[in-house]
Amino acid sequence: MLQKEWVDVVLTDLNISTMDGEEFVRKMEEDPAMRAIPVLVVSTDRTDHRVQQMLTLGATGYVTKPFQPETLREELERALGEAHAG
Repeated sequence: MLQKEWVDVVLTDLNISTMDGEEFVRKMEEDPAMRAIPVLVVSTDRTDHRVQQMLTLGATGYVTKPFQPETLREELERALGEAHAG
């Protein structure tokens, strides 16, 4: 879908129906065109190991559930700002 329709940002959970979030972020990073799209992971897993792992794989940010709408907005603004600055 992302190869057919450009988006400004992707929000993904670690548990998605067709693949896990790690595989999704890896695939985004491997594709030169997709790499430019910021990816925010939204998950209940708040362990430092998981957060660092996803950021190392290429996620732009990580938001833990439950979250306040302001937290998500701040992360989206930061991710979009970085994407447009680069």
